[in-house]
Amino acid sequence: MDTFNNLRIKDNEFKMLSCDYELKRGIIYAFECLYGNDNYLIGNGFESHVDERAIVFRFGYYFQTFLEHLRPYSDYVVDVEYNRDGSFSKRVNGDLKIPDLILHKRGTNDNLLVMEFKTYWNVNNEDEVKEDINELKEITKQIGAYKYRYGLFIVINKDKPLVTVFKNGDYYSGVNERSYFDNKI
Repeated sequence: MDTFNNLRIKDNEFKMLSCDYELKRGIIYAFECLYGNDNYLIGNGFESHVDERAIVFRFGYYFQTFLEHLRPYSDYVVDVEYNRDGSFSKRVNGDLKIPDLILHKRGTNDNLLVMEFKTYWNVNNEDEVKEDINELKEITKQIGAYKYRYGLFIVINKDKPLVTVFKNGDYYSGVNERSYFDNKI
């Protein structure tokens, strides 16, 4: 059975470059597993919620599992809360930065994907959201230290994620900052 053909999250809801079809497929697969297997973490019906990191970890687990046997991504590693730039701390505009999840080759500058997550119960903090968006813009620029090919800002909603893609230091697809705040999730 091809799990990809039965996804609730359809390809046209998640736009990335067609040349990175397998990467996109892995991201969608990880979301499907997260929502299918770990929905309790996302919408348990209680007033208190799990920490965002628990959700990010589970997503990262599914994402790595999908990619580890798939060339050309089998040499990349998914890391959660990774704060290193070689032997130094990761910094953007002088500020220490710890992305929620990255896909990279450790010990090199081969940085493919950086992801920042927010949960639906924690998305109304506009300062934190703007900080994450500005960080994604900075570290996806193809000049400077990091040069991530893609950045994703993800809101984990109850039924499916809302994804905004950044490339070359700017919005690539999804919602933009203004429409995001105009249409509170």
